[in-house]
Amino acid sequence: MGDCRYLGQAGVYRVASELSLRQISVYFPSVDVGVDLITSTGKRLQVKTATIRNRVSQPHLGLGYYLSFGWEQHGNKQRAVRRGRTYSSEVDLFVIWGVDEDRFWICPASIFDGGQGMLLRPGKTGGVIRKGIAQHVYEYENRWDLITANQRLPHVPALPLCIVPTIESEPVSQLMLPAE
Repeated sequence: MGDCRYLGQAGVYRVASELSLRQISVYFPSVDVGVDLITSTGKRLQVKTATIRNRVSQPHLGLGYYLSFGWEQHGNKQRAVRRGRTYSSEVDLFVIWGVDEDRFWICPASIFDGGQGMLLRPGKTGGVIRKGIAQHVYEYENRWDLITANQRLPHVPALPLCIVPTIESEPVSQLMLPAE
């Protein structure tokens, strides 16, 4: 499907669209530090996007939505290094979008802590691979209520307005700076 960054960003916009349809405002952080969206309900979201495919390294697992996470580029070498990441300290929820079937799983971030990958199959249970222990995420399909639960963000007072004095007696042409 091409460059995965485009697919990932499409997932962020797709989730934002779904939340907007549910009358939840979304905010896009100006810098990606692990949080893809912040909602008006105060939830910090990490969005993951996947298409149905067969995993080349493990074809016996069959078709499914495969996600890898907890990896990073190591320097300017093109190899990935596994890192144990505590997602629950960064975000509240993962929202996984299965593109091919337009399916969503909204999961607590804590179940991904230290994880490295996940397989979700259409109509079947899937789980997080974590040190040989699978934690199922199938039950979190369409759990939009996890985003709408709890309270809204606290009210932030508006900044004071900057009042610019006006000169009503002078025509606009006389207020312009002379050309140099």
